[in-house]
Amino acid sequence: MPESPLIFDGGGTSLKVFRLSTGQSVPVLESISGNFNFQSGKRDWILSTLLTLLKKYQPESCYIGLAGIQSQNEKFQIQQHCGSYNPTVLSDLELAFLIHFRDEDGLLCILGSGSIYAAKIHGRLHKVGGYGKLIGDDGSAISIGLKALKAILQYWDGYDSESPRDAELFVHAFKEYFSDKKTLLDWLYQAENGSQILAPMVLRLSESGNKFAQAIIRDEAQEAAKSIQTLLKKVRELGIRSEFKVAFHGGLADHFPSYLKLIEKYSELTFRNN
Repeated sequence: MPESPLIFDGGGTSLKVFRLSTGQSVPVLESISGNFNFQSGKRDWILSTLLTLLKKYQPESCYIGLAGIQSQNEKFQIQQHCGSYNPTVLSDLELAFLIHFRDEDGLLCILGSGSIYAAKIHGRLHKVGGYGKLIGDDGSAISIGLKALKAILQYWDGYDSESPRDAELFVHAFKEYFSDKKTLLDWLYQAENGSQILAPMVLRLSESGNKFAQAIIRDEAQEAAKSIQTLLKKVRELGIRSEFKVAFHGGLADHFPSYLKLIEKYSELTFRNN
């Protein structure tokens, strides 16, 4: 691998550009907001953005990893569009393993807009989750956002709350997005909206002590921990007893260490982040 390849890491809310140095990633050179999932319906815009950035940075070598890449044909499409820059194109999971472990074994938890839990042991990949926002994104920003929306609707429906004042403050915090049931449902079912954009607010409210938000974050952390423990069980059932490194990857891990610590607590594992 070249000493400092340029890395393009794209997910459901942004594309990050940085160089990978020996042992760890360096600070982000550029971050572009938007949905860079290759299945988002925005392929032309994604490809155009990648080519613009390649022309800007003129890398000697680079890796492009995008959420939603599902086939070799999709990788080839990106490579063809990028022409002479000849990037190595990977899925977001493949890129995360490259960033955190290079050629080492390890257990990786991707927690961004979506989520997936995976271990690479002796060259073999073992996974839990990663089935998409409807059934497989436990612990992710999408799941946190959906739980927030449900909690707000229940508040408006008159459900009891153990912390009425915190519930009121929680609902009020999202007034910039919606003010009643109709505006919430209109917002939710518009294609351009994604519940993941609500997650940072829920996490900040939880960190500030809002009990209504803390219940959501505690539930998501427990779900993430359950996925991690299930993955470890699968690995142990294969007869693998050796210890290996564990890492988090994605926006939630990068920006909300308190959430990471809560998952560590419930999963009884210690994580590292590059």
